Amino acid sequence: MVSRTPTYDNIIALTRQLSNNDTKTTKRRQIASDLERQLSNYNVRKQLADEVSPGIGDYSTAVRRCKALQLLWSNALNASIHTVKSILKTKTKLSVEDIRLPYKILRASSQPDYAFDSNGIGLTKLPKKSVRNALKFCVEMLQNEKVIEVKGEENMIDMLCFLCSRDEYVGYFKYTVDFQNILTEIFFRIREDDDEMDAPIEVFEASCKAFDALFSTCNRLGIQNHIFISDSIEVVSRWCKKGIQENSFNSTTVTRQHFFNATATMLYSHPEHSIGPMKRYGRHILRYCKKAYPCAQGHHKEALNKYLLSHL
Repeated sequence: MVSRTPTYDNIIALTRQLSNNDTKTTKRRQIASDLERQLSNYNVRKQLADEVSPGIGDYSTAVRRCKALQLLWSNALNASIHTVKSILKTKTKLSVEDIRLPYKILRASSQPDYAFDSNGIGLTKLPKKSVRNALKFCVEMLQNEKVIEVKGEENMIDMLCFLCSRDEYVGYFKYTVDFQNILTEIFFRIREDDDEMDAPIEVFEASCKAFDALFSTCNRLGIQNHIFISDSIEVVSRWCKKGIQENSFNSTTVTRQHFFNATATMLYSHPEHSIGPMKRYGRHILRYCKKAYPCAQGHHKEALNKYLLSHL
């Protein structure tokens, strides 16, 4: 057994109160704020790591103590998700701070702690079930009208992007269900049609970043996502076609950078499967690149260079 410690017990107590269905909304918010404040504090996280750090050479103790800390973070994340869903079921108006809570806990849990690297033992703080619960929460909230009404959509896209950017999280995603759900939400916000874009520019750009992050992480992990390449290249092509029509090649928006980074990654990782989609949609992408290249700078120029090299 791992001996109990003051900081650990305090966090566990807060998560239990947060998960209690009898707790009133106002009280939940106070508890949630306290929990988020403590777990976001470096000194608290360091204290937690100190309290569960194993002795030198004791591998069995190391594993037990790391598992105890993993349970703490998992409970905190799941409790924060439960809190948001519980508030949605009440007549209380949802706030942006309510929606941000799981993302803040997720980011705090992703900070490095030496307890998880002691004696060469590498463990993630969140188990597979908690990661997939966080992803499911993102997708559900992006489809929730109350979340969109209070302008929480951008926060959920940011959380989705964060999940997609971490190797240890994407490795837990279920193929192909999770990837399909992620891209469905992203495509809904970045697909360019003849009409003006419905999504706010902040949501659009955050979705483009998530789009880039997903393909980059899959490439690093060697995850085969070729079944999504045709639809993905079509989305980029539509955006490029609209840019050509509007003569907006000199735009400094991050959209261009993320779209061309993602396209280059697709072409590099799946050259055979990219031939067909590029024949159908590639002319708009290449034409846009040629027009935008002379004035592009910095990361934009780098993204265009990556695309041209992969295209060749």
